[in-house]
Amino acid sequence: LCVAYLERAGERKDADYPFEAYRLQEVIRVASQALGDTESAEQAVQRQLEVCAPLVGDSARSQYLSLRLGQFDQGGKPNDDAADDRRLAAIEQGVRDYSAALSRERRTAAPTASAPAESLERQRRFVAHVSHEMRSPISGVLGMTSLLLLSNLDERQRHFVSLAQTSAETLMQLVNDILDLAKIESGRFQLDVQPFSLAKLSGEVADTFRVLAQTKGVELTLTLDSRLPAMLDGDALRLRQILSNLVGNAVKFTAAGTIAVGVFARNVPRPSGAAGSLPIRIEVRDTGKGISEEACRNLFTEFMQEDASISRRFGGTGLGLAVSRQLVQLMGGEIGVESVLDQGSLFWVELELPVAHVAESMAIS
Repeated sequence: LCVAYLERAGERKDADYPFEAYRLQEVIRVASQALGDTESAEQAVQRQLEVCAPLVGDSARSQYLSLRLGQFDQGGKPNDDAADDRRLAAIEQGVRDYSAALSRERRTAAPTASAPAESLERQRRFVAHVSHEMRSPISGVLGMTSLLLLSNLDERQRHFVSLAQTSAETLMQLVNDILDLAKIESGRFQLDVQPFSLAKLSGEVADTFRVLAQTKGVELTLTLDSRLPAMLDGDALRLRQILSNLVGNAVKFTAAGTIAVGVFARNVPRPSGAAGSLPIRIEVRDTGKGISEEACRNLFTEFMQEDASISRRFGGTGLGLAVSRQLVQLMGGEIGVESVLDQGSLFWVELELPVAHVAESMAIS
């Protein structure tokens, strides 16, 4: 009868279940001991421990109950120093109260719709805070390695310091990407829109990567549409970040051939209200190894790369393109890729930027 009742109580899992299970297992233990069934008595004690184990640590009285159960000898008989009945009753009441409170909490504390969002927001704040704190020591490492490279070093020492500096630069880029991603996803990221020259910005990015491309025997070219105005309104820093990521990836994954960077004014119909804006298209075309169709679908996802060997061979974390996609979307544009294996890839960005109304002298300068 006790076993049958426990099965029904176990299905209910109500507030009284731990208390009832403990008391009924005690009945089974006493009956088994009286019948000389030592094995059943030991099993009853073990079941009592299992019932009360989840409660241990949540109250002092339930901890004492666990200790009380541990004072049975192997035959299921209490030792001489076991607690008296009144103390045990108080413990059992504590278990009952705790179980009732736990049951009420489980019934009433249904997760709200905002709980996952709040948890995610806390994680983002933590990541952003840690990443921001990492920038200072990394900047110190970069500064010291730069100074060390200016000193008198032999070839072997210079190689080691250059490796340390490259690693620190990679880590700084990763930290910056994480910070940007955290700000964008939290909705706190703001674009700094100022007049800038897209032609000048593109030329500076191309010049930055041209030397590195030449060391690999790769030619890097830049084509600028003659219809580009002198000045546009936009976030020049973030556009530089996007273009640098695309060109840097092209240089990284192109072993031979060419990399063609192009900035064009698009001939698309525009609404009457957008008369002062210019649709532009930025292209970065390379003759690298190309990307599979499946990899292209996930290329702009955080921490995604074409395959596991990419990170090992070329470095990187797969955050650059994800951040670029977020930035382009914040600017109201689109970013995409077209690629054929063993032939190369084309990364493109399409934006519509307002034409800046600045003095002619500023445009000339």
